[in-house]
Amino acid sequence: MDKDELLSIIDVLSNNAIGSFESSISQDRADAIDRYLGRPYGDEMDGRSTVVSKDISETVDWIMPAIMEVFFSSGNIVDFRPFGPEDIEAAQQESDYVNYVMLQENNAFLYIHDWVKDSLILRDGYVKVYPEEVEIFNVEKFSGLTEDEVLMLMDKGYELLGKDERQIIIDEQTVTVYDLKCRITEKQVKIKIEAVPVEEIRVSRKTRGSLDDAALVEHYTVKTRSELIEMGMDREFVEGLPAASDQTGAESSSRDRYSESTGAEGIDPSMEEIEYRECCVRVDFDGDGRAELRKVVIVGSEIPDGDEWNEEIEFQYFCHVTPKRLPHRHIGESLYDELQGLQLLKTIFERAMVDNVLGLVNMEYAINERANMEDFLVTRPIGIKRITGSQPIADSY
Repeated sequence: MDKDELLSIIDVLSNNAIGSFESSISQDRADAIDRYLGRPYGDEMDGRSTVVSKDISETVDWIMPAIMEVFFSSGNIVDFRPFGPEDIEAAQQESDYVNYVMLQENNAFLYIHDWVKDSLILRDGYVKVYPEEVEIFNVEKFSGLTEDEVLMLMDKGYELLGKDERQIIIDEQTVTVYDLKCRITEKQVKIKIEAVPVEEIRVSRKTRGSLDDAALVEHYTVKTRSELIEMGMDREFVEGLPAASDQTGAESSSRDRYSESTGAEGIDPSMEEIEYRECCVRVDFDGDGRAELRKVVIVGSEIPDGDEWNEEIEFQYFCHVTPKRLPHRHIGESLYDELQGLQLLKTIFERAMVDNVLGLVNMEYAINERANMEDFLVTRPIGIKRITGSQPIADSY
């Protein structure tokens, strides 16, 4: 199978996936965000109450501290239990390492908070766990090195930042030594954990619960040309890619309250955004009749050259949670599903109460020349309104 065939298969799965721009769930999620934020329903009338009940927001924000306490009250997020006495030491090491990765190398509070809160409001939450190669810069100082030792440091990749030369006497001989300040750059692979916005995730439509069985899990986002080059893509290839369109899902627009995603495009070509799709797809790429799990990266509408952008992997690295699971379905139910009707009903009642109170306090009269104008211009408790003549009051307005 060539790259064009692979790209065609992924596009078909992606266009029909849960979470695509055309799917109905996109509008449901947008409405859930609007209800959480207490935005107007759109049926408001001038001169009438526009109050909106915020039951979904109050319930979610009341539940969140209790959920977060479950993860962080003990100090460790996970603990590996040994199966036997011979596993005790290994289980402790595994627990220490995983907790270090989750708590020290990554901001566990932030990604767990966003993961859980997304699910409570939007039915689903997603976390991405992946290895990332990073460069670590260390500055070291050396004293009293000979010229040969200095050359050995340079051969090991040390970058010279400063150099002082001095004379010392060894065995009654004058020897030149050097004091150095150097920088060494080391590449390390670290595990990155981040909560991914639900609007950036696409899951094949026939997925039943676990993402491990999904034909496609796709992370759809954008990256700048500079970021793609730093990731190792060929510069000439990246510079020839088309810029990403402004197409966004309804939920992304609802989430963007203050135009935080709007940038000054076109000022610096290196910061121009490119469509970036990272896919975990099951496909028979090698033609052996069995679909294997592959990680495929698509930028613009192309798969870059190189095995690192199209490779077989052992497992997909997205995690999913839903607050109320529906059997045999990937999408569950959220507090939005439970409370949206109640929030609408309370909004209707609260608006009616406000309109009624305002009507009683600010009651208006239609009067003619028989009414005493001064009486009607002043409102007093159990006040008196005088009418001229003996004609019945009902006929006086």
